[in-house]
Amino acid sequence: MRGVCKLLFLALTLFWVPVNTYATQLRGGATVSLAEGERWTGNAIVSGETVRISGTVGGDLLSIARGLTIKGEIEHDLWAIAEEIDLSGQIGDDLRGAGRRIRVNGQVGGDLLVGCQTFSLPEGGTIGGEVRVGCQEVRLNGTIGGDVHIAAQAIFIGGTIGGDVYLEAKEITLAPSVVIKGKLIYKSPSEIQVPEGAEVQGGHQWERPEVRKKGRSMFSVFFEVALFLGLLLVGIIAVSLSHRNALLISQTLASSPWRSLGWGVVTLVCLPVAIFILLLTVIGIPLAIFALFGYILALYLSKIFVGVFIGDKILGIFSKRNLSPIWSLILGLIVLTLLAKVPYLGWSVRILTMVFGLGAILLSRKTLYRQAKAKELI
Repeated sequence: MRGVCKLLFLALTLFWVPVNTYATQLRGGATVSLAEGERWTGNAIVSGETVRISGTVGGDLLSIARGLTIKGEIEHDLWAIAEEIDLSGQIGDDLRGAGRRIRVNGQVGGDLLVGCQTFSLPEGGTIGGEVRVGCQEVRLNGTIGGDVHIAAQAIFIGGTIGGDVYLEAKEITLAPSVVIKGKLIYKSPSEIQVPEGAEVQGGHQWERPEVRKKGRSMFSVFFEVALFLGLLLVGIIAVSLSHRNALLISQTLASSPWRSLGWGVVTLVCLPVAIFILLLTVIGIPLAIFALFGYILALYLSKIFVGVFIGDKILGIFSKRNLSPIWSLILGLIVLTLLAKVPYLGWSVRILTMVFGLGAILLSRKTLYRQAKAKELI
């Protein structure tokens, strides 16, 4: 286990940290904060219920949290998954994020790539590079230096854009204050009116969206049902063969959710890098193949064990904890499958399922190792 942890940390350092920086910071807990005037040297991986950054991160920041607030400075990139992301500070390079609500009232030096329910760039907010957004509602009142690509339900633009603008939405509104220094190309059911005072220096072009056929083919429905039943069958076999293992992983998620999240992020990101490094060596190829098989298997099983955890929690509400874990598995997988179908939310549910599951599997193996060592079985 110690060897695996060292390998993960080595891969983490090689992947996240440039040659001339210090080690990566790993932080987790209900609330994680970096106070004003404080500094984390190098990159940082942070998970928690609430994450507040008022100081300076000397490298990249990778954060998974319910609420993420950045009032300080991230000198390089920000990678974030959170229900709410509020940036009023400064990002030196790129911002890549996903969440329910993302607000950029500060400065992003490079590009921005986000997926969310609502995204806003208020007046005073600046993005130096290219912007790519997939959201339900988008409001741009700040300044953008590069091109803009947006797919949404409703878009409002009232700021200044230095490049070309490509839009696809049902509703597109331009304010009289808008300045687009490039061209405007958009897809919408109806042609928009450029108000008096607005500037579109490169001209504008309207394209009608393609009419999509409603419904799905019987083959796609059958394929999805088959995948679900296959996952359920594997889950039933796994839980039936080892009730104790499934319960241990579920208990790990309940007792150490943020540790599971943190270790899951490390495993998801770093293990493929470690496998790639091993493939570059001759003697490491067999170990790389073995590690790759284990990685793929853990990713597949992560949904099963997270499903057991969710189902157990739901059944616990109705005082049904004495039922077989198989019922928890069935209920949990149904809930995860339905959540994965929710627009703008589904892919983040899949990622979080993998991350939490991988972390819980890793921590539970560590618990079993300690128990076996205490009983002098190994």
